[in-house]
Amino acid sequence: MHAKRWILVGLAGALVLTALAGCQSASTSGAVESGKAAAVAFDPNPIVQAWSESTHSVPVVFAAGEAPCAGCHDGRAFAQDVSDPKQIKGRTPFGPWVVATDCLACHTGKGAALQKSGMVTIPTSKTPVTGGKGAVCMGCHNQFGKPDINDATHAYPHYGPMADVLMGTGGMTQSLSLMSAERHSTIPDTCVACHFSSGAEGHMFKPTTVKCKGCHQDFTSIKAFGAVGDYDGNGKIEPFVTEVDGLMSAVAGAVNKTANTDAFVALQGEIVFTSKGTTVTVVPTSAYQGAYNWELVDHDKSNGIHNPFYVVTLLQESYRAMIGSELPGAVKPKKGPASSGAAATTAP
Repeated sequence: MHAKRWILVGLAGALVLTALAGCQSASTSGAVESGKAAAVAFDPNPIVQAWSESTHSVPVVFAAGEAPCAGCHDGRAFAQDVSDPKQIKGRTPFGPWVVATDCLACHTGKGAALQKSGMVTIPTSKTPVTGGKGAVCMGCHNQFGKPDINDATHAYPHYGPMADVLMGTGGMTQSLSLMSAERHSTIPDTCVACHFSSGAEGHMFKPTTVKCKGCHQDFTSIKAFGAVGDYDGNGKIEPFVTEVDGLMSAVAGAVNKTANTDAFVALQGEIVFTSKGTTVTVVPTSAYQGAYNWELVDHDKSNGIHNPFYVVTLLQESYRAMIGSELPGAVKPKKGPASSGAAATTAP
């Protein structure tokens, strides 16, 4: 299985090199200087190297072989906007082999169109959202589908629901009173602005801190970014991501208490609740809601940084909906400037 996977990755890499070779040819200038053509060289190797170290270079082969999933998990299918399972019925993988999210996926076809329009439709928003160049990221990085609190199968939000968290549209929000940090969702080019640094290394898609420092003058790192309140109620004001970790623990405990279980896990499209190793198929809707929102934050992987107000209130409100009272000792976030501190001058 591993050998097959890396053969597929190698083939995808070959396609990238071919695409970038085309870029090199296209970038050769026809400018004339003293009667001679002046060529402008383009070296694709640093970009390929950076991309190869990103998760986008490794296709999720089993998902790319499923009709509903190929539209995002196969780069060729994404570029050709294959969103309807009927379009690839009997064709899994979509092409002769699975293609990773390569140059062609993001810079031709659907990917290029999304970047140009700056608008994208995500399942949790009634209208298209503005993402700038980040719209190409949001086309796949969303929770896929609208949650149903009465869903007996207990479906979970798909992995990578960054767009829904950033825009404050995701999660299971019935009866919850939520806040949203609109500043982050209105950053020009959204995902690209914060995950794509200048130069070839930008193709590793790692978050940068340049945009953070633009608003948070005392910002040093995400892990040290200070909260301005005790959001998890443990009696201490800690770094924001630590406060969110505390909230996640509180919500997980509330889910198990409400459902009379000892664990829950996202597995094969569903949230599976267990008690002493036995699957529990019927749980209160508030417990499913709490577990769903817990999984949303977990699958987003930013520890709330994408939308701090939204994540904190989503978790606090999920706890309240299950237990019937506020999380003891926890304070709700407040919009507005914070007092100057060691980690931030603007409230997270």
